[in-house]
Formats: sequence, structure tokens, C-alpha cells
Amino acid sequence: MITTGSPCPPNAIPILTGATSALWDLGPDLRARLHQKWRNRLMHAETAGLSLRRETLPNRPDHWLLKVNETQAHQRGYRSHPPAFLNAWAHANGPNAGFILSAHHQGHRIAAILILIHGTTATYQIGWSDWAGRQTSAHNFLLWHAARTLQSTGITQLDLGLIDTHRSPGLARFKLGTGARAHHYGPTTLTAPFTRLFAKQQKGGHIAAPAPSSW
Repeated sequence: MITTGSPCPPNAIPILTGATSALWDLGPDLRARLHQKWRNRLMHAETAGLSLRRETLPNRPDHWLLKVNETQAHQRGYRSHPPAFLNAWAHANGPNAGFILSAHHQGHRIAAILILIHGTTATYQIGWSDWAGRQTSAHNFLLWHAARTLQSTGITQLDLGLIDTHRSPGLARFKLGTGARAHHYGPTTLTAPFTRLFAKQQKGGHIAAPAPSSW
């Protein structure tokens, strides 16, 4: 089984279609590259009286954000890395290999995000917001400040994660509204004895290629 970010390797059979991620290049003119609606929501957050707090990566599985994320994933039906993974990441890479930003309004925590750093790139790993956070566009506020923080430390790209315009169009619009580009990964393929011959026959038109299944 091979999963790569490149097109299908030669002599391999595609079995799962490739996913698509939103990659945000943290170059100059960051604010100017925001889409107008995204910029308007950021301006709304900036006038809502929000305060910002930063934490190092959690090194214990009972951290409040990890617990909230587990509950959220169960309610919304998506899979997330278990708290043990993030704890292991913090222990292996140190407290500076990521951070948590949380937004507060009138003394209450209303939204938070977790960012992981690896080399000159970073990944938007967890996002949470309550009703007040959504009303004040706190997520735009947090993601913008995360991008500026990363940019100031030499990070050149922020991976905002997978996008699916059919199942989660609102989330896809939110991620792409930053000015991020949609990056298409290659399919998951199978290579084993005799698959080289089979793939060659597929390309030659002798055997009809099966349609790759979807995520």
C-alpha cells in the first residue's frame, strides 16, 4: 500500500482517490490575500472585545482542549488523533513544537485552536468554538493570530487540513477564505507481485481499470 502526495506511481493500481488539503502560504501581504467575507469577519472579531491567550502544547491527555475535541469528534462523526498522540508529539519534539491559542470574551473562554509545528511548516490540528465564539467570529481571530505568530518565527506554510466541498462546504469555504490553495494529493495505490503486469494491461486498454473508491 502506498500513499504519497504525488500522482499515482507507475505500475501501481489506484484503490482510493486522493484527498485535498488547504495549504496557506504565509508570505507577504497576508491580510491583503484574505477573501473579502473572511476579512470582514476578522474585522468583526477585532471589534468584539476578544482577548487572546497562548499555551504550550499539552503534555497530558486530560487537557481540557483534548477532552473537548474527543467529545466534538464523537458528536460530529469525524476521526481525530487521540490525546496520546499529541502528548507523544509534545514529549518527542518539545513544548515549542506547537501551541494553543484561545479566545476569551467577558471572562469566558469561547474558542481555541491547536497548532503543530514541523520544520518550516505547521498544521492546524484542532479547532473548537462555542455559540459565543461563532457569534463573534472568534475562529477567524484565532487563525489570523496563529498565522501571524508562525510567520514571525519563519514558518512559511500552514496546512489547514482536508477540505470536502460536498460534505462540509462551510468548513471548506472558511479554510479557503484565508487565501489558501487547494492541494490535491495522489491516490492510495496497491503494489505487489503481478500488479505491475496488471497496471500495464490497464494502461494498454486490455483490462478495464476499476473506479477508485472515494473517501
